[in-house]
Amino acid sequence: MKMNRYWPLVVLLGVFALNTAASATEFAVLIHRFSDPPIVVKNPLYQGGSTGGVNPLSLSVDPAELWQGTDEIFTVRMDTDLPPNLPAAPGGAFVFEADLSDMTTGAAIHQLANPVTITFDMGKPVDPGQYQFGFLDSATNTWMTAAPPTQTGNNNLCGTTNHLSEFYLAPVPEPSTCAIVLLGAGALASARPRRARIRCIA
Repeated sequence: MKMNRYWPLVVLLGVFALNTAASATEFAVLIHRFSDPPIVVKNPLYQGGSTGGVNPLSLSVDPAELWQGTDEIFTVRMDTDLPPNLPAAPGGAFVFEADLSDMTTGAAIHQLANPVTITFDMGKPVDPGQYQFGFLDSATNTWMTAAPPTQTGNNNLCGTTNHLSEFYLAPVPEPSTCAIVLLGAGALASARPRRARIRCIA
């Protein structure tokens, strides 16, 4: 009878928990052995066919690559769960934070024993040459470009890192019109003296 009295409250709390999980921008998972299946983190901000910048469906990592020989907690943060003092990322970038900590001591693990591949499911065919992958240099608090992303399937992009921090995936910036105009003006300016010298010699 007591359970029957409280079942509406249980259902309400269950619905609240589901809604919270669906909109959460922080994800944590325990890594306790290297035979675990791939860790897939859904992007709650994803919208199919979005053209407002890079917005992957999900990102995933292989726990065998993350395994540092002890029980660990792997955490991914996006959007409002990101640190508030991050510098502005490249235009149209998808920014996220990934960290690893020792479950026993709580110590953060920044440097990894082996490189880790982060795979982005873009939800549609993409050209890796149109994207750049980068990370935040904590010493200078500036974004640095990493090796260009690779691809293992038409719909994904892969970035590789040997440490964990804040990362971004962004479109490769197109050459600006101003840069092209300045380059052309510079070429003309450098050509004019040569023509003048030729006339003088003649």
